[in-house]
Amino acid sequence: MQITLTPDDQRYIEEQVRAGRYQSVDQVLSAAVANLRQADHTGDFAPGEMDKLIAEAEEDFARGDVLTLDEVRAHFSRKSADYRARH
Repeated sequence: MQITLTPDDQRYIEEQVRAGRYQSVDQVLSAAVANLRQADHTGDFAPGEMDKLIAEAEEDFARGDVLTLDEVRAHFSRKSADYRARH
């Protein structure tokens, strides 16, 4: 497979390797694919949206405000729609 990267993307990948975060370009690209797979699995959330929703859920749990799985799914769907409407 051949891929073409923008100069900015290429620089970013090379910086990741130089900084020691990854041992090779292949590892950077594998991590990127893993992130895409995770996004496909968890849903279509804006950057930071999932963390915000989890923090809200943890606060609810600490107060004893526990929901069923169906209630949680409905809550997340509403929150996601609200977030997208504002951004």
